[in-house]
Amino acid sequence: MRTLFLRITLYFFTGIILSRQFPGDLCVAGSLLLMLIIALICQKYFIHRYARGIIPVVLILGGYVHYGIFKLTDEQPLRKGPVVVRILKKVNDHRFEARIYAILVDHEWRRFNQKILVNNFNGEVALKTGELVFLSGRIDSLRSVSGTFDVRAYYENRHIRKQIYVDNAIVVQPASGSVQVIRGEIVRRLVKMLAGKDELATVQGILLGDRRILSDQLRTAYQRVGGMHVLAVSGMHVSILFLFIQLILHKVPNYSVGKWVKILVPVILLWLYAAVVGYSPSVLRAVLFLTIFSVGKLMLRPVSIVHTLSVTAFIVWLTDPFQVYTVGFQLSYGAVCGIALFQPIFEKMLINVSSILAFILRIFTVSISAQALTWPLIIFYFGGISPGGILFSMVLIPAVFVVIFLSVLGLISFGVPYFSRGVSSILSYVVSELNEAVVLLSDQEGMYQYMDFQNITLMLAVGIIISTGILFYFPGRRLLAGILFLIVVLTVLPRNLAETNKITISRGIRMPVIRMDSPVLSVVVSDQSVPLNRELSSVKRIQYGNYTQQLYKFGNTRVFSTSERLTVPISADIIIINGGPIPGNHVIESGQVIVLAPGLSFSERKMWREWGLETGCKIHDLRTMGTFLKITAS
Repeated sequence: MRTLFLRITLYFFTGIILSRQFPGDLCVAGSLLLMLIIALICQKYFIHRYARGIIPVVLILGGYVHYGIFKLTDEQPLRKGPVVVRILKKVNDHRFEARIYAILVDHEWRRFNQKILVNNFNGEVALKTGELVFLSGRIDSLRSVSGTFDVRAYYENRHIRKQIYVDNAIVVQPASGSVQVIRGEIVRRLVKMLAGKDELATVQGILLGDRRILSDQLRTAYQRVGGMHVLAVSGMHVSILFLFIQLILHKVPNYSVGKWVKILVPVILLWLYAAVVGYSPSVLRAVLFLTIFSVGKLMLRPVSIVHTLSVTAFIVWLTDPFQVYTVGFQLSYGAVCGIALFQPIFEKMLINVSSILAFILRIFTVSISAQALTWPLIIFYFGGISPGGILFSMVLIPAVFVVIFLSVLGLISFGVPYFSRGVSSILSYVVSELNEAVVLLSDQEGMYQYMDFQNITLMLAVGIIISTGILFYFPGRRLLAGILFLIVVLTVLPRNLAETNKITISRGIRMPVIRMDSPVLSVVVSDQSVPLNRELSSVKRIQYGNYTQQLYKFGNTRVFSTSERLTVPISADIIIINGGPIPGNHVIESGQVIVLAPGLSFSERKMWREWGLETGCKIHDLRTMGTFLKITAS
């Protein structure tokens, strides 16, 4: 019974995968339907033996149909014309995710239900999350640029296939007042509590996910140490807040009304917090997980992390089956699975440790457990990891716990004489020291230079992790763990040995990467596979500074670096821009890969990004990306 929802979720997940791999395939749907009919017939005559066989087939068929219906809904033809949308999420200063409520067709408003990407570059009307807005402008399909981050695939997984370039915007209905009032009051109190701009920006990022006033220096520093995730509200922040609320309610008695208070108050406050920060998917997943966990405790049912995780995943996939393929979903659930798998091992080690020391050590062990299953995903999607960043995260997460604790304590006690001022002073000091540590460590080369992993290394590491889990939970299954590890080795070894001498630009959702020893470029990427032993090793380093219109060729690779105005048409695999005004559209071909060096000013980088959207060129901004463009072994 304890694994019932786990099995249900896995069967439903199988149906979603089949629908993704074989969309609208009548043979697959017919085969599943035939299996269902056979299962029903078997149930009639052999009810005790075959009754359980019906449930898997029904769930797989349900997942297949469910994903297909969602995909058909997203592929509704969107005609040109004014639309009325609800702003769902702010991507950056000029780009928003929105849902269309109505579209004007033949002078008549018609209901429409589809998400769209809003590009508001004219900036005459400042759009805000939650507003209902009338928009007019050009509607276009999302485009992918060959050899770079696949924007189209990324947004398709978020149900977005179209984008609108806004010419005119009129706010029809402002955002909901109550939530905005609460958020505004929180910001007002934080401004009073924290005098320093950097400290205020950091706390707003950690507590509300608002990074608008974060300075370029701090933004770059957090990116280099791999700590930008702490400045975007996620499941980690929700979990810390949940622990803080439970700590406050610790003295409430467990009988009668007290039991309800200890369960329902944290759940209500977490849903209110989710509304304040904008109902981001990662926050909703965490709040839903903790809600199910709390309700299980309230009903006096045995609660396990795996069971709760299965129920949460099933509910998420019912509302949005595309979540299966989003990186955020995989990282979130990978972290929780890592905690469920490895934290019990650490708990056995902490049995004889004092309660205070165990509490402190538990913060670090939970961080290690969460990263055990997330770093393979990071390597797979982004091509590598920062060793320094992983080590620093073990210190950064406890620091974030302290910042959230002091921030909430300061907000609650705001206006209380002396106590509030003391909490604010301690918070300012902690955040200031945290920022200084981040800036100091970001200057260390190892903190932001990524380690490249070939598939063999990644697969061996994953095999070791899974084998360790099997040995811990099933001591008698040493043979199974050994066989699994051997299969992993024999599967990936021959193919990887044949391809270790080649390097290619990664495609799809993976981000291509260029190695940088600022201000020198030491490695170059090509569209084609390039042998490592001859051509790449003989490439001279290209200095950013004074090179103008120097075209370097080796094999199939061409790189152009400039610091002056481009006046002649260029066709290169990568164009590195270190300064100068934006060229005319005829100079750089559409679809080119352009890399902005860190030396460009904020206004120059902004102009280049907007220019890239207009021309179809892919802009990689090394100063704001954090994960530099990367080379990965195939």
